[in-house]
Formats: sequence, C-alpha cells, structure tokens
Amino acid sequence: MSEKHLTELPWKTLAAKQGLKDPGIARALAEFGKCAEEDYEARLKALDAVEKHAGAMEKENKKNKEVADYLGEVLREADRGRKAVELLKKSKDKGAVKEEAGEDEEGGDLKSKLLGGMKKVKGHPPDAPLMEAMVCKAGRGFGVLLAKKVGSGQKKQLLEIFKNESGQKFFSGTCEWGEGEIYTFILDTIPTGAAKGLKAFFREHTNNNYKIRVGDASGTMEDDLEEAVAGAPPVAPPAAPPQPGDPMALFTQRFKALLPKIKEAIAAAGPNAPEIKLKAGEAGASAQKKDYTRANELLDQTEMLLKSQGSRIPPEAGKQAEPKKGFSLVDLQKGRLGWDGLRKTVQTQLQGLEKEILAGVRAHNEDETAEDQFDEGKVGAAIKTLYTILDKLDTRLIDKLDEALNAKTEEERRSRHHEAGKIVKEYQDFAASDPTLATVDENGFAQ
Repeated sequence: MSEKHLTELPWKTLAAKQGLKDPGIARALAEFGKCAEEDYEARLKALDAVEKHAGAMEKENKKNKEVADYLGEVLREADRGRKAVELLKKSKDKGAVKEEAGEDEEGGDLKSKLLGGMKKVKGHPPDAPLMEAMVCKAGRGFGVLLAKKVGSGQKKQLLEIFKNESGQKFFSGTCEWGEGEIYTFILDTIPTGAAKGLKAFFREHTNNNYKIRVGDASGTMEDDLEEAVAGAPPVAPPAAPPQPGDPMALFTQRFKALLPKIKEAIAAAGPNAPEIKLKAGEAGASAQKKDYTRANELLDQTEMLLKSQGSRIPPEAGKQAEPKKGFSLVDLQKGRLGWDGLRKTVQTQLQGLEKEILAGVRAHNEDETAEDQFDEGKVGAAIKTLYTILDKLDTRLIDKLDEALNAKTEEERRSRHHEAGKIVKEYQDFAASDPTLATVDENGFAQ
C-alpha cells in the first residue's frame, strides 16, 4: 500500500511553494509517521486528523489544481490506510479474549465444526463482526478452524490434527462469504498455496467443494485457478462457436484455452509466476461479477506475462526451460514498496534524532549559566537541514517504478527499469559523498 502522500515533508514543501496556511495537516502527518506499525489506535487517530484537515483544505482550494490533486491523493491513501489498519486491528486485537475462545465451538467432531463454522460465515448478519479463522500450514498441508473468537483452543486442536507433521505455522484472520458464493479468508500474511490447500482440507473433511480465496490487508489475493471461472457455462464445441453477443462464453473459452499455459508457467516457478497466477485469478473473479471488459483486460496482461516468461513445454523430459532473465512485476512491486517504506523509516529516524538532540540541548542548558547555554532556536533551525537528505532521496524512484509497473510492453518496462537503476545509482553516490550523512553517522545521538 502506497503512503507517499502520507508523509510530512512533501506536503510542507508544497504548502511553502503555494504560500498556504496549513490548518494542521503537517502536524497530523508527522504524528502518523511517528506511530508504531502495530499501534493501531494511534494510527487510526492520526488518520482521523489527516482526513479532517485535508478534507477541509481540499474544499477551500478546489480551484488550485496542484493543491486539490495532492490533497485528493492524501485522502485516498488515508482511506486505504484506514481500511488496512482496521482489518489488522480486528485480526490482531485478541489478547485475553482470545484465551477464552468460545468453548461451544470447540465441541463435536471435526466435520461438524467445519460445517458449522462455514454455515455461520455464510449467515452472519451484515452488522456483526466477521467470523475469525485460525489457519495452520504443516508441511504441504493446510487446516483451518473458525470461531467468533479464535485462540489457544483452536491452535491446540489444529496441532492435534497435524501432530504427525513438522514445522507447523499459524496465521490468524477472518472469513466472509460473498458474491459468487466465495469464502474469502483475510489473513495477516498469505502462506503460499493457501487457497488450494484450504479447499483440499474442506473437501477431505466435509466432502464439500467450497470456492475459496485467501488475501491479506494490502488487497493481495490468491485464488485456486481451477475455480477461477467456476459457475461459467461450458465452452461451446468447435462445431458451435460462441455467438458474438455472448461475452461470458467468449471469456470462458479464452480463459480455458490459456489455462494449460498458466498452470505450466506456475509449475515452472519462473520470475513472473506469482503475477501470472494473481492476474488470472483476478480475471476469473471479474468474470464472475460480469465485468467482462475488466476480465479480458486482465487476460491480456496474463498473456503478456506468459510471453515475457516464455512459458512453453520443456524441450527435454525432466529438464525445465530456462526462464527469461529480468525483473518480474512482483520484483518491481517489492522494490517499490521497499523504497517507500525505507523513506518513511528514514523520516521517522530523523524526527527521533531531532528530538534527542534538542533534549540534550535542554539538559545542557539546565546546568549552565546563561552565557554558556546553547540557543535552542538556532540549534533547531540547524537540525532542519537534516531533512534535506529526503529532498535528495526523493520519490522519483517510486514514480519510475510505478511507470514500470504500468508499462504496456515488456520493452517499455525494461526501459523504465533501466531509468530507475540510474536513480538508484544517483542515490548511492549521494549517500557515499554527502557530508551531512557522514556527520549523522559519526554523531553520538544517532546511535
């Protein structure tokens, strides 16, 4: 999730450039930047303040396109951030309540528990909290138990189910039932193969073929490709091709024609495999919603990724074709998120350094006579020069990686990636030669 508009410095730069009187946006953004990742209450409170001040200022500056557009992005990122934090809070905020996980949902055999849990997921009232899920990955297998509140009781039962397996890992989250009769599990992180593994678990223990997908708070979603077009009508045989006005049949025929190549690419585990699986699953989900324009756009992207990966039958039995070299869309996305997070971390660290230095100045001044005291105002102004580091380590890399992610062709993507490499080199040269950074490294306050 991008938060490049939820940082203090870029907004202060724009406000100064435009000569704006800030009602409190910078202060709210600074507070948001200081919040620990798992301090959900503080993050939500800070986002409240950001949305309040940014919303009011956006209305006042509707005629100033640059300011209105920027504040629009602030509000959109704040809204996405709020949804992600609320979901994480719901999944993580268990504490003692988790230890009292409903005993009424622990009784009975495994089949009854699973059928009862899925029935409650499907029938839960819209205004009620979502059913919670505890997922266990053991070896290549998956298991899950559902309850109003999951905790040690469910973990103990899953350990018993997988007592003969090693390396059990647990993932907490929620489960909801939605359009297309799909059960969606939102977990703190997505273990590889979770959708297919959970489907197999339910089939083994309940004899039901539930439609399942697994996602996380960022919006990433993993579907079982075998069910990506579940519910679509059979493809017409060659003697009776789909009619031009039948978008569902046309999409289904196209998807099924690509499915063998998609499976082959995923099995080969090439650089684009995760993105191919994601795009194909999203295409199937869009088709289920009858959004065939979007579904076919996603299939176009899937085909482009397949061509980029060079998916084909291995030339020799037992020997895989060497995947095409280069960075996949997943690599680009990881790089983009990594740099975005690093800039936020640097800003937080600079704010911490500023706080420590000023605290040291105040402590010094308390023990000294007036003539030996430091001018706190001048020291504070000097410290502000530290923030010029972020002027150099700017958001150009994020923007360039965004261009690469949105490129229409592989050639264009490689070109944008090459340009991003030049920006990285510029950053490296700056970090190696900047005297301010060298001073920070040598400063005792920065330890």
